Amino acid sequence: MKRMIACEKCSQKKSPFYEGEWFKRVKGTAKRDMFCDYCCPPTLIKQGDKCAAESMGLDRTPYFKWEDSFIETVNPTI
Repeated sequence: MKRMIACEKCSQKKSPFYEGEWFKRVKGTAKRDMFCDYCCPPTLIKQGDKCAAESMGLDRTPYFKWEDSFIETVNPTI
């Protein structure tokens, strides 16, 4: 499973779709200062900024919850 943090701008991009893979995006606010994994040069995401935690993997690999370590979720039931 690949795990990424996306700044607010990058988290608005269309979710990727590839045959045989899954993708999950959880939006929230940063619990601490981090850098966007998509921007080049990396955008600083400050504590409290809107951002997203994104996961992707092969259909045969399981998803496990990890986002709570990095972001406060907007709506944890989604």
